Amino acid sequence: MGVIENFSDYFTVQVASDKMLATLLLKKEYHLELSCSKGDLIETLNAYHVSWGLKEDSLQVIASGAQEDQFPIVVAEGIHPQHGIDGKIQYEKELSRTFTYDEKVNFRDVIKIPSVHAGDALLTILNPTNGKPGKNVTGEEIPPKPGRSVLLRPGQNVEWKKSESRMYSTSDGQLSVGDRSIHVYPLYEVHGDVSMRTGNIEFVGSVVIRGNVPTGYTIKATGDVTIYGLLEGSTVEAGGSVYISEGIAGHGKGSVRAGVDIKCGYINQGKIEAGRDLFVENSVLHSDVIARKHIYCQKGNIIGGALSAGSSIEAKDIGNKMNTPTQIYVGSNKKLLETQQELEFEKDQLMDTLHKLSIIGDKLLLKQENSGLSGKERITLLRQRNSYEQTYTRLQVVQRELEALVPDYEDGDQAYLLTHGTLFAYVTIAFGKYQRRESRNYTKAKATFKDGEVLIQSMEDHHQSSVSV
Repeated sequence: MGVIENFSDYFTVQVASDKMLATLLLKKEYHLELSCSKGDLIETLNAYHVSWGLKEDSLQVIASGAQEDQFPIVVAEGIHPQHGIDGKIQYEKELSRTFTYDEKVNFRDVIKIPSVHAGDALLTILNPTNGKPGKNVTGEEIPPKPGRSVLLRPGQNVEWKKSESRMYSTSDGQLSVGDRSIHVYPLYEVHGDVSMRTGNIEFVGSVVIRGNVPTGYTIKATGDVTIYGLLEGSTVEAGGSVYISEGIAGHGKGSVRAGVDIKCGYINQGKIEAGRDLFVENSVLHSDVIARKHIYCQKGNIIGGALSAGSSIEAKDIGNKMNTPTQIYVGSNKKLLETQQELEFEKDQLMDTLHKLSIIGDKLLLKQENSGLSGKERITLLRQRNSYEQTYTRLQVVQRELEALVPDYEDGDQAYLLTHGTLFAYVTIAFGKYQRRESRNYTKAKATFKDGEVLIQSMEDHHQSSVSV
């Protein structure tokens, strides 16, 4: 048993770039000129650094004289690592209310928010696993990726028992599940419409309104806000999520801002901002909408206005036959982009002002050294120094604000726009500063961004086009 001489005259050993597969290619017929055993092949492959995951059945076939049409033959295969499983939240009740686009959600059920009592178990956190290492054909161990831990902390009126990996309610109230924390808030309930009798509502807890909110009111809550009817031109602000059974008829005045999710029947002329996801049962019309993660428009159209989402926007149709101006920002935030442009403009102006003030100051200092300054010129120099200091201080603030404007979206390069119906012509699609507007319709369209190009692909006819900006 030993290394086969002239092996390279007859075979090529091809190792995949990830070293997980080794294949033997045939250069020329070997039956009459080469005699080898399975052991010889193993020794020879070891010389080519292929030492692990050898497929003995394949080696026996080669040693016995494989036919030309049997090549290429896989002679070794590695084992991929089993990556760790992420930690999970196991709710004791039906507490979590995240949805996917495909779910047929009944919005009357959505707003059945669970009430809990002091001492109730809320959830158990299951720890992640580390996984198992793999091995490639050269015998090198491939470490697994450990699972990620659950990042959920106990909030108001919630206790964490480490020994049980479980959270308990310490108070009676209504549950509010956030992105990174869970709270049990006291509940303020309005049995009917908001009116002059109830007035504006500001509550440290969750608010439930079992009717409509007409124009002209403000509702603020540290927890969730649930409206069983219609929201008109009023303002709603929630630290948790906002649930609106009917929809938002904003008349250009209605605004909703939530720390976590917003779920509603429809949006018409509203200003909406969700800290995580927006889920709309029907249409979004002529509205200004921002969601840090996803926008799902389940059954209807997105027509007019501007919508921004960090990870994805999914809808039945986007735009319409009337070419109503509709702006879509994916993987970026229209509000953030506008703020950045304003700050950049102010920064340029401040730097220009500093430059002009420096020239004035230098001239006055030079005159002071040479011939002295008049009383009026001394006052001008003092004003110049004061203006320079104020402008420089403001410039430092603007630069810090610009640095802080890094988007907190995790999925920027995986961001996408998807229509399950039609993406109409003349809809503007923007991925950051890169914009695109098509003059044709796309059916079941998917828009993504890669290498400076906005790509639009029709999932129905497999037509794809791209534009570099």
